[in-house]
Amino acid sequence: GTSQTDVITTENLITDYDYYAENNRLKQITQTDTTSYTNAFGLTEGQTRVWGYSYTYYSVEGVPENTLLETMTIDGPLAGTGDSSVYTWNQQGDLVSFIDAKKHTTTYSDHTGSGQPQTITNSNDVITRLEYHPRGWIEKVTIEAPGDDRSLDAVTIYKWYLNGTLEQVTLSDDSFVHY
Repeated sequence: GTSQTDVITTENLITDYDYYAENNRLKQITQTDTTSYTNAFGLTEGQTRVWGYSYTYYSVEGVPENTLLETMTIDGPLAGTGDSSVYTWNQQGDLVSFIDAKKHTTTYSDHTGSGQPQTITNSNDVITRLEYHPRGWIEKVTIEAPGDDRSLDAVTIYKWYLNGTLEQVTLSDDSFVHY
């Protein structure tokens, strides 16, 4: 069976998780403040914040219903839907976009066979290019400078030991940290 966390209790907070019965996907997170402070808004004890999760699915012949995720919307704790974020996947299961609560969109494209994006474009049209080791470890991150002069790009190189432990990070100015 599937093991799920239902409640996490810490010193000042109780976090309750609720799941959809048909597919065990997260439905709601409720956080309840257990402190007894008084602030400008009143007593904190018992105040709650609720995040709601909803999903859409691709309908593909031969794939069980409500399993091939197309979108996940997270409605944050503010009243209404003004603090919602949306994740979108393609039918291969690759994350292709994220829209934050301010409606800024980040796109992920040119995925490897393992589903890793090789191009990320943020809401300001800044392009980040990623290159991977055959084992899936990030090897190079290039943040493209505006215009066509690629010599102005910010490049970070990651070097790995054979066991997958990070060996060195080298920045565009050739400074580095060796581990």
